[in-house]
Amino acid sequence: MGTVVQPEAPDSFVSVDGKRPTPIVRDAHALLVRGVDALERNHIEEAVGLLRQSVQLDAESFYGYLALGIALTKALQIPAAEQALETAVRLEPKNFYAHLRMAELFQRVGVPTRVKEELQTALDLAQTAEEKKIARDLLTGEERRNPRRAWRRTGVMTLLTAIFLIGVPPIPAVAGVAVAMTWLIWRAPAA
Repeated sequence: MGTVVQPEAPDSFVSVDGKRPTPIVRDAHALLVRGVDALERNHIEEAVGLLRQSVQLDAESFYGYLALGIALTKALQIPAAEQALETAVRLEPKNFYAHLRMAELFQRVGVPTRVKEELQTALDLAQTAEEKKIARDLLTGEERRNPRRAWRRTGVMTLLTAIFLIGVPPIPAVAGVAVAMTWLIWRAPAA
C-alpha cells in the first residue's frame, strides 16, 4: 500500500504521502548536481543525503566533499562537516574555496586561531581580486572580533564544548539551541 499509480501517467508512481520516491541513481555527478540544487533551495537534509551518496560513489570527488561539508555545516553536524571539508582540502590543498569554507566552519564553532590560519591560507591561494577581497574582508572582521571575545569557562560552556567535541546532538533543533547559547555567551559583556 506504498504507491498509487496515477491514471493520467501510468509510468509515474507517487507514494501515499504525495512525494515521489527517489530513484536509485548510480551516477555520482548526477547526485552531486541534485545535492547542490537541494542545498541552493535550502533543503538541507535532502542535500546531505544526496551528497553523501555522491561521495560514496566517487570517493575522490573534491566538489562532492566540498558541497557535503557545506551542507553538513548548515545541518549543524559539525564533526562530520569538518571531516568532509578536511577531505576536500586533502584532495585539493590549493583550492581557495575549500580553505574559505573550512574557515567559516571554524568561525561558526568559535575556534579563532584556526579561522585565521584558514583565512590566511585562502588569501594566499586567492587568484582573483574578488577572492582576495572576500578573504581579506573576513580576515579583517575576524581580527576586529577577536579582542571582544571573552572566553569564560562556565558550566554551559563546558557542556557546549562537550556537545561539539563528541558530535552530539544529532538533532538540528537541539544543536541550533547550542549554537545560539554559544553566541549569547560570546556576546555577553565580560565580567
